[in-house]
Amino acid sequence: MKIIFDASALIHLLNAEVLDTVLRLNGHTFSIGPQVKTECGPDQARFEGLVEAGLISLADDRELPANSFIDFLALYDLGDGETECPAFADSDPAFVICSDDGAARAAASQHFGPERVVGSLYLLRECVRQNLINHAQASAAYELMKYRGGFLPDLPDDYFLA
Repeated sequence: MKIIFDASALIHLLNAEVLDTVLRLNGHTFSIGPQVKTECGPDQARFEGLVEAGLISLADDRELPANSFIDFLALYDLGDGETECPAFADSDPAFVICSDDGAARAAASQHFGPERVVGSLYLLRECVRQNLINHAQASAAYELMKYRGGFLPDLPDDYFLA
């Protein structure tokens, strides 16, 4: 799966201290756009290291059609990082958007279909499935995301066991 992060999901994974683990998922590649990188503020330098290590790629907004970003901005009235993801996904049908922002998820699901939208919790569950972390570690990461300000849904106790 070729995943492009928006800032909300990326910040949740950083806050839970599991981004490095998520980036080791087999069968997945990860990208961020320049707007999302900027929105991550002090963590920008960290992303440059991840790009240099080949764990995440920086999507090039020069490859987007000129009006793509503007069209999505006008259509869905999202923030710049949340608008950038569907613009990239529109230009590359292999991209799946990873967002924890409710409005951005709803817009992307409406535009592309729900199969092209995931969130940070999905990625945590994938980490459990691939034995990168266990259920308890995934649950602790989820709680840390919430504790550090993440607006995330309540989950059943067995969510990370599936």
